Amino acid sequence: MLKDLDKIHKDLFDDLEESIMEHEQLLSRIELSEKGLSDNDYREKHQHLHNKMDTFSKDFKTFKKIVFDYSKGL
Repeated sequence: MLKDLDKIHKDLFDDLEESIMEHEQLLSRIELSEKGLSDNDYREKHQHLHNKMDTFSKDFKTFKKIVFDYSKGL
């Protein structure tokens, strides 16, 4: 079970890492004044990424609570 959970955590973390890197690249392209990109696009994607990270943090805290509650019962 722990191996499966570790894989899920790694997959989620890898997805977040990739999203953050893409987001940073978008910011770089905006700073270079690349045509067709707008600050509003960046802000929308930034909010989406923020929400994704917030959800990940909340889910991880919930998971930790479940694990610690389970271990107390052993």
